[in-house]
Amino acid sequence: MKIHSRFFITFFCFALFFSLSSYLAQDSIFKHSQDKEIARVDNEINVVKNLVDKPDELNRFLTENDIILDVVYTENNQVKFNYHDNLINNVNSDILSRYKNVSDVTKECAYLNNLPNQSLREKPGTFDANYIIQSFCHNNKIYYITSHYTEYNDAYNLLKQSYFLIITGTVIISAILSYILARYISTPITQINFMTKKLSNLDFSQKLNIAGNDEIAELATNINILSDKLKHSIDKLKDNIIKEKEASDHQIQLFASMSHELKTPITILFGILEGIKNKVGPYKEPLNYVDDMIDEVNNMQNIVMSLLNYAKFSVQEMEIKLKPYDLEDLICENVNRLNTLIDEKHINIETNIIDDVVLVDRTSIDLVLKNVLENAIYYTEENSKVEIFTSSFTDYVLIQIYNHGTNIDSESLNHIFEPFYRSDKSRLDYKHGTGLGLTIVKQILERYGSNYSMYNVNTEDEYAVCFEFTLKKDITKDDK
Repeated sequence: MKIHSRFFITFFCFALFFSLSSYLAQDSIFKHSQDKEIARVDNEINVVKNLVDKPDELNRFLTENDIILDVVYTENNQVKFNYHDNLINNVNSDILSRYKNVSDVTKECAYLNNLPNQSLREKPGTFDANYIIQSFCHNNKIYYITSHYTEYNDAYNLLKQSYFLIITGTVIISAILSYILARYISTPITQINFMTKKLSNLDFSQKLNIAGNDEIAELATNINILSDKLKHSIDKLKDNIIKEKEASDHQIQLFASMSHELKTPITILFGILEGIKNKVGPYKEPLNYVDDMIDEVNNMQNIVMSLLNYAKFSVQEMEIKLKPYDLEDLICENVNRLNTLIDEKHINIETNIIDDVVLVDRTSIDLVLKNVLENAIYYTEENSKVEIFTSSFTDYVLIQIYNHGTNIDSESLNHIFEPFYRSDKSRLDYKHGTGLGLTIVKQILERYGSNYSMYNVNTEDEYAVCFEFTLKKDITKDDK
């Protein structure tokens, strides 16, 4: 059974019960009032009995209490009547018509005197229901007391006559109100039930729109809040799953690339050792190949150290302690460390460095400058130049490093900061770098909160590639 039907039946039964209870209560009240009225009339008859021999007091009592008194008596063997009110002649004529002769009066007196309370309440019959008529016998006279009974009796009779209309109207009104009330309560509950089914299916596309200040409206608000939080949590969980999958795929790719990078020097070193062991061809003189073996070991050591640095910055294990350093000193020291490579390629280093102090971590900034400068020198054509420029702004310094003689294709620019990514041409010369240099640079600069980019620069007579990044200035120097 639907919730609308259950609410409707409940409210309708309650309304019907209330209606019947109200009617029965009113009926009980009227009957109680009737009993009080009858008790009042019984008391009147006792007063009249005591005052029948006191005409003045009797007339005053009858007048004050709006009581009609009729008397039937015999005189000279004839039945006599004493009418006191012509308004009830219909009642009098009906009752008094039963007395035809003296014998009828005598028999009625005997009957009344033998009653326990010596009085008789006339059955209404066809009499006017607005009166109560009682009779008693005193000194062979029959006294008929007629008391008005209008106030309670009319209302009671009206209630009895309109019983069907009252119940019918009450049932119709109760049905309408029950339906409205059932809809008012059950509709939001139905919406809440529909919404919870949506939530159970992880569908957060809908919201409850239930206005009010009651508990149902508060429940709807809490369900909307729950829906938003669940959606946020599930979206966050999905993002985490995607990130974990990407990280897992990245690790697999990293291990594959690492294996590829280590494979070449290991293969070369293994071949040299096998040749020396078997004394094959030129390897009969092993001392001639010691330098080659040392180079391959150094290459593997560089790869392993780069992997360690990459892993540390990936999980942010390496602590970054920012301290003020002179920018020109940092750049010049790292350029000097590469003098051997610069001389081999006959490259000219041109600098235009502004005197600035930057906040950096010495170990990590050396890694950045070493990798960027080494990369620029390697990709610069022989007998060409590498340019280093710095520009000072309010709270940061912009460093730009240009290598001349070549451009990077657009596809490589999109992947240049990925680990172990190098163009096919550069992969042939495995001795240059490890494929992790720019990836480590990216990790460090992001830890600094720096902006960085690499792009091609084309002029009319040459090509170049620029790598630029920002470093925070030590503003305390300006204050001093």
